[in-house]
Amino acid sequence: MKNFQTFEDFLNEDRINEANFDAGSFAADLNDHINDLYNFVTKAKNTVRTQEEKKVLANIIAKIDRFDSEVNDLADSLNESENIDEAVSVDDSKYVRAHGKKPKGNGMWGFEIDGQEVFTPKSMSYADAQKWAKEEAKRLGASYAYTLG
Repeated sequence: MKNFQTFEDFLNEDRINEANFDAGSFAADLNDHINDLYNFVTKAKNTVRTQEEKKVLANIIAKIDRFDSEVNDLADSLNESENIDEAVSVDDSKYVRAHGKKPKGNGMWGFEIDGQEVFTPKSMSYADAQKWAKEEAKRLGASYAYTLG
C-alpha cells in the first residue's frame, strides 16, 4: 500500500505542465492512490469499536467516492480537449473498489460509457470485453469506459 507521503508527492508532481502529459495515465495513477486510500480506510473501519468512529470512517469513504468521481470527470474533460481519435481508455477502479481485485475471467461485462451503462452482447473474457468496450466508446464518441462494479 502506498503511504500518504507518496500520495502527497504524487499530487505535488508537476506532471500537468510536462510537454508529454497524458491525462489518462495521470488519472489512472491517481485512481490507484484513491483505491489504496479507500482500502486503508475500509480496513480501519473493520477495527474500530464505537459507532462514532464507524460514522466518521463512513463519512471519509463517502468523500473518497466523491473525490474519485471528480477525478474521473476531470480526466473526461481533459480527454475531450484532446483528439478523439486517440486510444480509448478503460478504467477498472470502480470494479476494483467494489470487488477488491482486478477484473478477469469470462462473463457478461458491463461498462459505463458517456453516462450510459452498456453490456457485452455475449459472454467473453475480460480482455475481449475491454476491446469491445473501446470500440463501443469510439462509436459513441467517448474516450473513457468504466468497468462496472
